[in-house]
Amino acid sequence: MATFIAISNVQNGVRLSITYEDGEKREYVIQELDDERSSVEAWRQAFSTIFDDYGPAVGRHSDARLYFVVAPGDKHEDFEDTIYQ
Repeated sequence: MATFIAISNVQNGVRLSITYEDGEKREYVIQELDDERSSVEAWRQAFSTIFDDYGPAVGRHSDARLYFVVAPGDKHEDFEDTIYQ
């Protein structure tokens, strides 16, 4: 089980550091391209990694499930085509 989780911006993306009870430490760097969507996607991937490993065990038939999605902002022209309206 993780005892400490840190997420931070680095020059080329997002760094995810996980420290476990036994002292083991794992670090992931999720690289991004030089665009805004890529940056948002890197953060989504970091949160998904944490949730997949440490979140509640839920399935496709569960009555509640958490999703991490990338969608346009509510003032963006493509917002009308999303599930958030």
